[in-house]
Amino acid sequence: MRTLSTAAEIIASQQLRGQIYAGERGYLATTDLKSDGRDEDDFDAKAIHGGVFSLDGALLGSVRLIEAGDTPLPIATLYGITPARGDLEVSRLVVHPKYRHSVVTMALFHWVLWESIDRGVEGLLAILERPLLVSIQTVGFPFVALGEPRSVYPNSIDLPVRCEVADLLSGVRRADLRRTHKFLEFFENRLDRGRLPAAFALPES
Repeated sequence: MRTLSTAAEIIASQQLRGQIYAGERGYLATTDLKSDGRDEDDFDAKAIHGGVFSLDGALLGSVRLIEAGDTPLPIATLYGITPARGDLEVSRLVVHPKYRHSVVTMALFHWVLWESIDRGVEGLLAILERPLLVSIQTVGFPFVALGEPRSVYPNSIDLPVRCEVADLLSGVRRADLRRTHKFLEFFENRLDRGRLPAAFALPES
C-alpha cells in the first residue's frame, strides 16, 4: 500500500470507484461518471489518495483523505457536522470485488493510520455503512457515531463517525487482548509502505 503519486494511479482509483459506486452498488448514476467511467469530484484535486496493489501492479483498492476547503466536507453537507480543526475525512474507500475477503481493507486503513500520523492529523471523520463500521471497530479502530443513521446513497444506510488518530493503535492493542488472531503488529509496523508482508498477503477470494 502506498500514496498514489501519478495521474495514472489516481485515474485507476477513480475508475475502480466508478465501477463499484455506479456499476455494482448503484450509489451513483452512470451519468454521474466521466466518459471513461471515472468517478471524479471537486475533492480529488487536493485529496491525499492511497491504494493497495497486487504484485503485478494492479490496483486492488483505494481510499482518500479530504479536508474542508471551498467545498464543505460531505459529513458537513449531509449531516450538518462541523469538522474540528485538524480533522480529515476518510472518503471513497473501495475494494475490488475479488478481494473483499482478503486483507486489502485492513491495508487501506493501515495507510490511513500512518498517513494521518505523518501529517499530524488529529481526528478522522467518515461516513460508513454499518457492516464496515462494525468490521473496523472489531479490529480496534475506535470510531464513534456522531449522529443518527440515514440513507446517503440509494440502497445504503450510513453513519457519520469520528475517531482520534492518537487512539488508533491503543484501540487495536485493547482489541488484541480479546482475540486469538492479533492485528497490532501489522498496524504498528510502518512496513515499507509498498508491499504487504507475506503473512498478510492473502489470496483473492
